[in-house]
Amino acid sequence: RQGALSIARDIAAVEGRSGLYRGFSITLLTYLPSSALWWGTFKAAHELAERHAPTSAPLYVDAVSGAVAGLVTASLTSPLDTIKTRTQVQAGRSASTFVQVAIDLWRSGGIAGLWRGVPYRCAYTVVWGTSMIILHE
Repeated sequence: RQGALSIARDIAAVEGRSGLYRGFSITLLTYLPSSALWWGTFKAAHELAERHAPTSAPLYVDAVSGAVAGLVTASLTSPLDTIKTRTQVQAGRSASTFVQVAIDLWRSGGIAGLWRGVPYRCAYTVVWGTSMIILHE
């Protein structure tokens, strides 16, 4: 069983140092809009929930707003996350680009191929968003 350092050395030996950063650009392209969408949705959901929740339930408002923001964000940005993951797990110097991966996903699974795994991503993002905002607030 290899450790992280051993795996990093193997990648660098086969692909060069750039292999260690495969998928970095697509990660930024995924997380920047996801973060903006999450915080924007959280704010809107929070304002709406505050109008309808009892004044003594700020934790409830935060939890519901975090869950809604996570669900909306994961649902809308899932194709970017699917393409990012596929890009990152490719081996070798002949790894496909973001556009090539998107085209391959489209050809193999249609629009559903781009949303493959969305229920799991939604579950993760809802739990993460709710936990993060409760601990933050």
